[in-house]
Amino acid sequence: MVKVGPENKIMQARLKKARKQAGLTQMDVKHRLGISNQSLSAYENGVNGVELEVLQQLADCYGVTVDWLLGKTDRIGENYTVEEKKLVDRINFSDEDLIDVPMQYFGRELTEEDKKRVLSVVRALLDSSR
Repeated sequence: MVKVGPENKIMQARLKKARKQAGLTQMDVKHRLGISNQSLSAYENGVNGVELEVLQQLADCYGVTVDWLLGKTDRIGENYTVEEKKLVDRINFSDEDLIDVPMQYFGRELTEEDKKRVLSVVRALLDSSR
């Protein structure tokens, strides 16, 4: 069982930050992953180290990468910085809203079918970064 040590201050801060940015309480994480809120608090406060398997579960739950949690990168997801992820998370359009918006590509008006294809590509890109 490999653990990441409690001396990693960046990881401690990012565990808490990622949880809060995901809009989760420690109790929410407990219910989703079966990790006690006492253990989670110990991870976030540097009292205990975190097993790599648990760290991956937390990263997946929060929508971030393990590398970001460990401080190895500033990209919070596969393709996003923290600021980019905040911006993406604020975008709240329904499919219908996007399809109703006039769109052009190199001066050509996109058809409804074209817009649906664009939407599916965007959704795939966003899903791949989770």
